[in-house]
Amino acid sequence: DLTKKVLIDTKAGDYLSCVPMDRLAYIHAIAKKELNPLVIEIFENYPTAFKSDSDVGASFIKDMRHCITTKVNHLTVRFRRLGPGKAEKVKAKLDQMLKQGIIAHATPSQFLSPIHVVDKPNGEVEFSHGARKIPRTTY
Repeated sequence: DLTKKVLIDTKAGDYLSCVPMDRLAYIHAIAKKELNPLVIEIFENYPTAFKSDSDVGASFIKDMRHCITTKVNHLTVRFRRLGPGKAEKVKAKLDQMLKQGIIAHATPSQFLSPIHVVDKPNGEVEFSHGARKIPRTTY
């Protein structure tokens, strides 16, 4: 539904996420026929909404809504301490991502998750989110 700026699976009526997908993953998904034809059409007609092989994953779509139906009212995930020296790297990376518009300050939510920080071989840090419990709480 482009007026609401959300992807909807027409077979199930569920909302889908418009997540950044690189070109190679897209080609593999098409080859395996894993994508709904409507999603393929959206990828082809709105290529700037998805990340390219060289960008940082920022999207040009603004005010996109992503709806998830949940079975619970809140989700609690334990925060983990950062190792020595990581706090400065994490702060610098977060500041850079805030300036680039990749992330925004979180609003109060019952579903906030801590980030997981991993050291990359080149000395930088990489983020992922702690979403292991989410599949058990959604329909």
